[in-house]
Amino acid sequence: MANGACRLLSDLQVNLRQPEQAWHCRTVQRVLTREGAQRVAHVVAEFDPGFQRIEVHFVSVVRGGERIEHARPEAFQLLRRETNLERLIFDGRLTASLLIPDVRIGDVVETGVTVYGGAPVLGGLFTGWFAFDSSNPWFESRQRLLRPRSRRIFTKEFNNPPERHVAEDGEMEDSRWKVVGQQRSEPEALTPPWLILNPAVQFSEFESWNDVARLLAPFYEGDAFPEALAEEVNRLAAAHQDPAERAVEWLRFVQQELRYFAFSLGEGGLTPRKLEAIWSTRLAIARMRPHSMRLAHDSWAWIHVLRWSRPHTDSPSMMSYRVRASSIIASFACVWMGRTTGLIQPCRSSQAAFRTFSSRMPGGR
Repeated sequence: MANGACRLLSDLQVNLRQPEQAWHCRTVQRVLTREGAQRVAHVVAEFDPGFQRIEVHFVSVVRGGERIEHARPEAFQLLRRETNLERLIFDGRLTASLLIPDVRIGDVVETGVTVYGGAPVLGGLFTGWFAFDSSNPWFESRQRLLRPRSRRIFTKEFNNPPERHVAEDGEMEDSRWKVVGQQRSEPEALTPPWLILNPAVQFSEFESWNDVARLLAPFYEGDAFPEALAEEVNRLAAAHQDPAERAVEWLRFVQQELRYFAFSLGEGGLTPRKLEAIWSTRLAIARMRPHSMRLAHDSWAWIHVLRWSRPHTDSPSMMSYRVRASSIIASFACVWMGRTTGLIQPCRSSQAAFRTFSSRMPGGR
């Protein structure tokens, strides 16, 4: 129970059996107080109109033996909230919002929503999280992954998630996880937000960072250096022979010279702008051209900028269409000699669409 409601059921299913990814979420909550009625009556789901679509199956109020349906298209409002605008992140995501007009103490509110689609730039490959929220636990929490056995998905577990139960039907695999009666836990004060505290499972079809690099490399090739920028690159290369020192100096140069704004509409968080446009305006928008890190050294470079979130380098390689300022700065320092390997953080996935139905982020905060 939390905030005047009893969180009875969270059922999240990911279906990879069709070409289009589908994330389905069903929730069931019982209203206990007036405050709970106010919270439960507001139903929202978030999606990216650039490559996703949303289907609301039902928003039902069960009162006694009666089931009252409220999922009518005209009842929803589409809002463009830009919740990260203060952090200079502009993503164009939409929120479908419905305020149920009559919710009373004792009512059971049940919702069912599916978000279809994934970022095309990822080539149809799947990444995501299943998390069991321990800070606001559900009485029963179910997670399910349906996939063809031909699709190889790598996993990593955190904080002892429940045992996976697998059933196979021909070429299809059905994996399920379930927790009943999960105990509530509170994070310690000043706990860093990047720590994963909830039981969680991370998924990725990228076996290694080389797979990520090969996928995105074509987007970072073909630009000529602006003359002034090339002179600065050559100056830094001559002044700093040590590769690590050179990378630090280049990162410092980028931080001093460029302003940052994440304009990440659709696939903007993963596809770059032209280098000439970045340098001429001194404005770094979304994920820029990290091949500007050509500092005459034949190697891969990684610099992790710990600012708002920490990259989980011990996790399967993940892709995210939601860019953060830390990764955008670091991406300038990721590539030398025209090689490209962006700093891709496992910070968000499609299940962010359900963050109001239930806490989907592994940290639960």
